[in-house]
Amino acid sequence: MNKVEIEKMVQFVDSYKEISSQIELMQKSILSLGKKRDALIEKIEDMQEDEKSFLASLSNKYGESNITPYKLLEIYEKNSSK
Repeated sequence: MNKVEIEKMVQFVDSYKEISSQIELMQKSILSLGKKRDALIEKIEDMQEDEKSFLASLSNKYGESNITPYKLLEIYEKNSSK
């Protein structure tokens, strides 16, 4: 092979290596994002269970008629601006 052909071949190999490296980094990022997503979903599921338990305790303590979504939203809006 002459010098031009060798340089062309080296460029191809280097380009393939760079692309392969970029793909590998992207795959690692995707896996990392998937793990973070799974952790967030698990946290939401835990929060939902805690919320159910909390609302049940409020309902038992104050009665269901005092624990309606509208009343809870009203309480939230009054207290969230602080």
